[in-house]
Amino acid sequence: MPHITICQVYYSSEKVINQIEKDLRLLQNVPQPHFTGVSFIKDKKFETIWWAELSVARDPELITLQQKVVKIVTHYNLSCINDIGELYRPHLTLARINRLQHLDSLNIHNVLNPSPFMLTIGQGDHLGQFIKVERLVKE
Repeated sequence: MPHITICQVYYSSEKVINQIEKDLRLLQNVPQPHFTGVSFIKDKKFETIWWAELSVARDPELITLQQKVVKIVTHYNLSCINDIGELYRPHLTLARINRLQHLDSLNIHNVLNPSPFMLTIGQGDHLGQFIKVERLVKE
């Protein structure tokens, strides 16, 4: 599922996720992303795998949102497993592909004209791909 990761954590417990959800609901605004380009990043582990993504500007509102989410998560003794702070590189993941020839199958037009973005709690797989929305936190 296309997404922009704010803070990725390893699952803790239903009780902790419920508390994080309550705290996230108190956040004021969900900034809309500003796309700046298309990137193809070679996977660090697998030689033939590429990540197709849209680059997202590091707007102050997005960085502030990430800082607030990191603060909430660390309050519950969890840590983000994605880069944060100055190392945070926001992007919208389009696909994980094993050959660049597959680019023709991506429907980039739909991604460039998305519905409004929402803050959600979701589920990822062992590859770091966002696969399921668990809870809608804020529209």
